Amino acid sequence: MIRPPLRHRRTRAAFVLATMMPACLVTSALGAQETGARCTRELDWAAAHVARNYAGFADKVTTKTRTAYEAALAAARRSAGAATDDAQCDAAITAWVRFFADGHLRVERRATGVIDESPAALRARFADAPRVELDEGTVRRRLDALGARRTPIEGIWESGSGLYRVAILRDDARASAPSRWTMSILRADSAWWMPGQVKATFTADSSAGRYRGTFLLRDHSPVSLSTRPVRNVMLLRAEPWRRVHPVEADDLDAQQVSLLVRPTRFTVVEPAEGTLVLQLPNFSDSRAIDSLWREEGSRLRAASRLVVDLRGNSGGSDVNYRQLLPLLYTRPIREPGTNVLATDDNIAAWRALLADSARMSPAERAGVRLAVSRVEKGRGGWVEMPDGTRTFPAVLEFPQRVDVVIDRGCASSCEQFVLAARQSGKVRLYGDRTAGVLDYANVRDVRMPDGAIVLRLPTSRSRRLPAAPVDPDGIAPDVAIPSTESDWISWVLRQPASAAPPRP
Repeated sequence: MIRPPLRHRRTRAAFVLATMMPACLVTSALGAQETGARCTRELDWAAAHVARNYAGFADKVTTKTRTAYEAALAAARRSAGAATDDAQCDAAITAWVRFFADGHLRVERRATGVIDESPAALRARFADAPRVELDEGTVRRRLDALGARRTPIEGIWESGSGLYRVAILRDDARASAPSRWTMSILRADSAWWMPGQVKATFTADSSAGRYRGTFLLRDHSPVSLSTRPVRNVMLLRAEPWRRVHPVEADDLDAQQVSLLVRPTRFTVVEPAEGTLVLQLPNFSDSRAIDSLWREEGSRLRAASRLVVDLRGNSGGSDVNYRQLLPLLYTRPIREPGTNVLATDDNIAAWRALLADSARMSPAERAGVRLAVSRVEKGRGGWVEMPDGTRTFPAVLEFPQRVDVVIDRGCASSCEQFVLAARQSGKVRLYGDRTAGVLDYANVRDVRMPDGAIVLRLPTSRSRRLPAAPVDPDGIAPDVAIPSTESDWISWVLRQPASAAPPRP
């Protein structure tokens, strides 16, 4: 039997491969086209839903701005049609949402179906993640050997949550090596993250003392960030990380660390006799807030000076600051009401809250039931939620002075509290402007048709508008903290009562 020349067999294999490739390319192209078509349908649905139900639509899309809005929507449709994956689709829809400049109006992709997140499955999913094989003993010896040559970011660090213990070392220990540092896991949950896996990389920033880098979240997705270690503390995505080795003489203790960074826990700190710092990271965790008041309420009511730390407070429910108001009260607190857009969609979204009412406090549940009743009666128009005036039986002797510390992370219900607090003669606002996310509120979630994306939609409009908007510039402090100051709370504690003029 005469075998054909080897080149013939190669030619045949090449022919088979060549006939298969167009089919693969067609399948890939069809998949991309389907993604683009699906994304365009999602965007079109969202645009129609927002036009009908968003309480700020008539304010944002006016005769003057309609052309710009239609151009933004058209550009987003082009991007949606060209999307080949979920990330590109999300980016297209988010670009359209940005036109409204409303932090309460946004889209979020949420998981659908059942995903295997068992420890074994997670370890397998991230088994090929970059690694640096170092044990803690080796890391300690390298750090100790560096001595005074150790850079501020190098060390063994622990996250504020206690979930991560990591090593940060220069990629090359020689002094002449490029300025690049790697964060690797020493201890984590042994599921999402395993010892040795690279959690972040850093390079020296042009700003003195700062480092810029790429940080991997719990699911290993990358985000960019910048940080500046202050002695044994640094912030990574607003979470405080503390260096635990080496220990230096001027390291901050636990109380100093808690005052240096944005609050991550509901706590009370006493930096000096008669002075308390109340740290509130949000107004959404009803249980934690109520527990704090049960444990610390009597001490807070006896303080001569109270500092309320609202840095990074992302809001939540107005009900959850009710116990704080009597401490700062000096005169009736006026609260302009809101108008709710009572469309069928919005009424359904309001009613959906009641299905989840078991997670609410009794006061929250009662407020939602009353609001739903009013909205249903006003179906098809704007429903006025009444103005409010809060009064209390007496002006308390203590605290005599209340300093409220705010920043760009104070949003939504946090800003509503600030509007109430600044009506008090006891209160002074310190820090930076707030987030400017308040005028359109009572956000309700609705799943878009494909099921994977949730549209978060404000259903009410404040009657402060148009005379006294908070969006987008936020609420200004009475006293701005200098941009060069890193320890805001200590700076505020040094300020005399005369630092801010009294309110009439």
